[in-house]
Amino acid sequence: LIILIWFKILSNFIRVADYYKGITFDYTFWDEFRDYTLYEDSTWAIENLLPLLTTYSVDYVWTYNIDAKPLSYYQTEEIDTLLNPIATNNFYNVMDTNRYGEKRFCQFFIKYQENFILVLGATVHATNDPDRIEKPTGFFFVAKIIDSLYIDKLSIITDSKVALIQQIITDKENMNHAINYLSDYNNQKIGELIFSKNDNFLIEDKKYGIISFIIYVLIIIFILINAVIFINKVISKPLKSIQYSLDYDLPTYIEKLAKKEDEYGNIAKLILEFFRQKEKLKEEIQERQAVEEQLKENLEELRQKNEEINAQSEELEKINEDLEKLSIVASKTENSVIIASSNYEIEFVNEGFLKLYELSQREWNMFENKNLFKITQNQEFEDVINECTQNKKTVFYTIKNKTFKNNFKWVQTTLTPTYDLYGRLEYLIFVESDVTNIKIAEQKITEQNKNINDSIQYAKRIQNALLPASELLTKIFTEYFIFYRPKQIISGDFYWILEKNNFTYFAVADCTGHGVPGAFMSILSISLLNDIIINAKQNFNSAEILEMLREMLIARMHQTQGKGLANNDGLDISFVIIDKNNSQLQFSGAHNPMLIVKNNTIEEIDADMIPVSFATKMKNFSLKNIKYDKDDKFYMFSDGFLDQFGEFNERKYTKKRFKTFVQNMANYNLKEQAQIIEQEFDTWKGAVSQLDDVLVIGFKLNNDTEVL
Repeated sequence: LIILIWFKILSNFIRVADYYKGITFDYTFWDEFRDYTLYEDSTWAIENLLPLLTTYSVDYVWTYNIDAKPLSYYQTEEIDTLLNPIATNNFYNVMDTNRYGEKRFCQFFIKYQENFILVLGATVHATNDPDRIEKPTGFFFVAKIIDSLYIDKLSIITDSKVALIQQIITDKENMNHAINYLSDYNNQKIGELIFSKNDNFLIEDKKYGIISFIIYVLIIIFILINAVIFINKVISKPLKSIQYSLDYDLPTYIEKLAKKEDEYGNIAKLILEFFRQKEKLKEEIQERQAVEEQLKENLEELRQKNEEINAQSEELEKINEDLEKLSIVASKTENSVIIASSNYEIEFVNEGFLKLYELSQREWNMFENKNLFKITQNQEFEDVINECTQNKKTVFYTIKNKTFKNNFKWVQTTLTPTYDLYGRLEYLIFVESDVTNIKIAEQKITEQNKNINDSIQYAKRIQNALLPASELLTKIFTEYFIFYRPKQIISGDFYWILEKNNFTYFAVADCTGHGVPGAFMSILSISLLNDIIINAKQNFNSAEILEMLREMLIARMHQTQGKGLANNDGLDISFVIIDKNNSQLQFSGAHNPMLIVKNNTIEEIDADMIPVSFATKMKNFSLKNIKYDKDDKFYMFSDGFLDQFGEFNERKYTKKRFKTFVQNMANYNLKEQAQIIEQEFDTWKGAVSQLDDVLVIGFKLNNDTEVL
């Protein structure tokens, strides 16, 4: 194949060059490549661009978007030099990005130590733009170092002695060699490739030396591009057609593919058969639905006729039954029943009424004026009657009534109006229930809730009093913020600080549970930390302090091996000891790491994956010493922010997303960061309930003072 291509190129060099240019553009027609330049999917780049280094033996692969922003940069492991193919201010001079532009491909050289690098570039287009009319979405470059091995291969192909020099030879007359100039992307000559022979072949026709060099490059690119075209045409396009057909439920995408007699054609035929069977099934379902609808209409029509026949005979019987039932219910029910006429005269009361209002039948009979407005004790009774009669609907109300023996009872009333055939008010029916016990219980519950809330509010004041005062934080952290949001009124998260012997001890912790249980654990943990540091007769490191805290907590909580893990309450913590005199910091952590932003890069200081409590495998905590600069920013936090579910994507925020967020906001001062992080949490959470206590603290240890 290479020999045939060789003679083809020699016979018609210009024609081959034009064909080569068109093939290069075909490579940029990948829709996936276009989507990558638009949406910057790093996973796709690693899976599809990075393998080009080894698959096609190139040394560099670059990708840029339309704004000349670098998207990906890969190079072989043997190369330790970072290069950019084109300076940003010269980018658009090399390849025209305007509509109807013609510069869609470029070739140039870059000086690299004692050698040169051959760079090939092309613009990125969608497959629906085969003529490259539309503006491209990005740029793609590959490069190969012209080293000694490359020169040796070129010497064998041309049967010449090949020399690569970085200076331009001015005197070229009567020289027994051919020269190929190497130009950079500004079309400036930066070197020469010289072909020498012992005979006069090159003197007679030096242009073959240049052609031989170009042909060798074209052969490599031709093989690379044809491999890509083969994959795109034979594998990628059929799979895309099948995917589109299934995604959009349209057989038109695979009708052409189904005519082929290969494995993809067979798959397409099966999918087309599936579509045909699906349409046939839809038609059968529609026919059955039509039959069912017709049957329903017929049954409904029969039912209506049957109802019309029986309506008159059943109506009187039903009325009589209802009256009989109503009479029994009204007289025997425990509820009070009052029936009044349209002029508000009481015509009927049952035994429940007499019992509710502590009245005998004889006493009731002695009443001469039984008008509703004469015997009612409800000051808003007239408004209730008006609402009921004007809206012609049942109303419900609850009032505190006085019985005829001057005892107070809570009465819940249902007032229903009835109307005659002409729409005139006929009766008012009152059904009353004694809800005094319920009201008393509600009042007790309300009082208990108030007492509980008062106790929790008082506990909140106690817990806040145990937290470090802002004056102490300002003294130690010259710039800081605290984002502290308990899930309930009191929290299981806490932060603690103490100064002793020119050292500052600082911790951010997350106790087991939240609310009241978490608050008790936080108070116990703060007490133990104070006891350890204040009573210590020597300067322990951060790992030793956590181990002592674990031992004391296990003892206080009576956690033993025999009891298993039934009582494994404890805390996760990030703990630091700050030595400002030497700009050093010790860190130890249980589950909770620490983030440091240094020179716009973020570093995670890992914590040990063991809690400060009893565990089946008890390991010592690790110690990490950190040298910090004055502009370094530190972030310590509990897991409440990371575990919060979002309103719109229904998943956790995650530590990975949190690290990216912290790095993006690191250029702001910490006062601004306090507002940014609160807004980020509220936007992410939305209407979703807060799942846990949230605590995030950021601080700096330089000499500038700012209080947030």
